[in-house]
Amino acid sequence: MADLRTDAIKSGNLNDGREYYMTALEQKGYSFWQNAASWELTGKDQWNSWAIRQFTPIHEPEQFFKSRLDLRTLGHEIDLRTKDGTYETMGVDEDGRSYRRIAGEIEYEESKAIRLYVSPMKNYFEWPFTLAKKTTILHAGEVQIEGVWYSKLFITDGDPAPREDADQYIVYINRNTLEIEKIQLTLRTMLESWSGVLHYADFRKVNGIVVAHKVTVTEEIDSEEYVHEYTIREMSFR
Repeated sequence: MADLRTDAIKSGNLNDGREYYMTALEQKGYSFWQNAASWELTGKDQWNSWAIRQFTPIHEPEQFFKSRLDLRTLGHEIDLRTKDGTYETMGVDEDGRSYRRIAGEIEYEESKAIRLYVSPMKNYFEWPFTLAKKTTILHAGEVQIEGVWYSKLFITDGDPAPREDADQYIVYINRNTLEIEKIQLTLRTMLESWSGVLHYADFRKVNGIVVAHKVTVTEEIDSEEYVHEYTIREMSFR
């Protein structure tokens, strides 16, 4: 099972990092985020890994989409543009049940492929804000990557030790700008042994909230090859 604990955390050095995390979030417009109910995104998901894409409902390496995230529930609905220019709509409802929308009507179906694409995508964009709700946030040291120094925070629910029912995260906060630029993660629902990294870039302020317009997924923190990459053309909060 993938384990993101640093040596310091394994040895029992459990210094709370919540205050530092909240300082970073406040400069991102966290108060505006807390008042937002939904988030709409329009953009492209470019895939480089066929092996992981086969676990999703995405058929082509380049996928254009329109996405609607419910920021107060598990709900996320996405329109995927097909080759003929029409859209197929799928999502998970407020309780996490997967569905397709056919002729405007929701038709529920148990689909691991839908859930493994729609729910993680929602999380990838929300995590810089929502990981603050986790019960365990610990300082995990500092690291220099490509000339930039980052403070690392280890985040999970409950005990830091790896468990089947709790993912682990390492949040990388730029020490100079306090921007959340990377999040290392496990994804137990896909594969217990898998871990990956989200790279956040192209930060812009939208409705008072500073958010990345590019999110790149890699398997290693220093990997030069990406799994897939979201590029957002338009977004808004309501």
